[in-house]
Amino acid sequence: MSVIVAVMIAARVCNADKARLKFGELADLSFNYLMEGDPLADAVVDAFSGLPKGEGHKQLELALAGGIASVQNAPSALVELFQSVQDTASINWKEIEAGQKALIRPGINAGIVLIAGALMADYWSPPFSKPLTLTGTLVENTAHRLLQTTAWWLEAHTPGGMRPEGEGFKTTLRVRVIHAHVRHMLGKSGLWKTENWGVPINQSDLLFQTAGFTYLAIRALRQMGHRLSREEQDGIYALWRHVGSVLGIHAELVKRINAQDMKQFWDLWFLTNPPPDNDCRALAKASIFAGETNSPWQRFLYRMIDAPLLSMYARNFLGGRVANKLGVGGRSIRWVLPVVIRPMVRLQEMFVLRSPASYERAVKKGLAVNVESLGEKRRLRGKFVSAPTHLKEGGRL
Repeated sequence: MSVIVAVMIAARVCNADKARLKFGELADLSFNYLMEGDPLADAVVDAFSGLPKGEGHKQLELALAGGIASVQNAPSALVELFQSVQDTASINWKEIEAGQKALIRPGINAGIVLIAGALMADYWSPPFSKPLTLTGTLVENTAHRLLQTTAWWLEAHTPGGMRPEGEGFKTTLRVRVIHAHVRHMLGKSGLWKTENWGVPINQSDLLFQTAGFTYLAIRALRQMGHRLSREEQDGIYALWRHVGSVLGIHAELVKRINAQDMKQFWDLWFLTNPPPDNDCRALAKASIFAGETNSPWQRFLYRMIDAPLLSMYARNFLGGRVANKLGVGGRSIRWVLPVVIRPMVRLQEMFVLRSPASYERAVKKGLAVNVESLGEKRRLRGKFVSAPTHLKEGGRL
């Protein structure tokens, strides 16, 4: 272990000895990967930085549309990045599609789990949240960023979306390059303290996000009353092993994207990451109220109904301790999920799971509901918001 890694672990990691005793090699694996970025994508951004403004983005989009061979004089780093994700011969597409359908068929409930669960959990750790707070990405433009993430999630979970020609695959590669842009930008800013926080958007933090999209998503949907079969759950992990690989997660960590390791990594991350600070609480609050618009009547209804319900879901999904530290409310109505929501969903599941035909209808309906919800949110914001494609002017996403 290098001196800088040891210094960073001492500064960022809590309960390191306890974690090693409880989680064994997974603990040190997690600590070491806090110092690892994504060499392939980082090299692409370095290459783009030497090109005329906008040329790198143009090359990336050409490669996504027509393959890397369609880009004349492509930087060797971009060629290497695309070659690294071209081998799909060993991928079980049937298993991946089972995972996509499993997370699409719950409809709007899947979106609730995404916002109130998987993304809310990210704000627990101040070092994890630093890229958001230092770039102003979330607090200043919360709805835009959450809609971008939701659009990417929907593309990745649409059946067929993670095939090389699929929109989910393409957007995942875009997100990977955006992550590298953020690392590049923060590295040059003089604001980032690697010795205290590790590398921005590092491998360990990416794996934790994956635990949110898999382990937590499954747990939260079951809390809501959805019945996910073993085949569906295995499919979700298979899907995210593929997504994680395209996103740039190291092969050694991709192997850990399974039910047992993701549960352990989830528990390990909360044990070893410092608790939320004021910036984290501001991010959590901004996410809860991201659905507000400029309409006074809509804002009133949102604050009376939607925001308390999102808080209630977050409290159930993440637990009272995490919710309290994040400043999330919903304590007085926590009972709504087990007493009201869960019985209703379980009744609905009886009809969804009665036959293959009813299951497929639920998948189509769930996809349509999510697409419609995303479109409505875009309309209410007064502008079209797509999945992320590149860094905006001034280095903001």
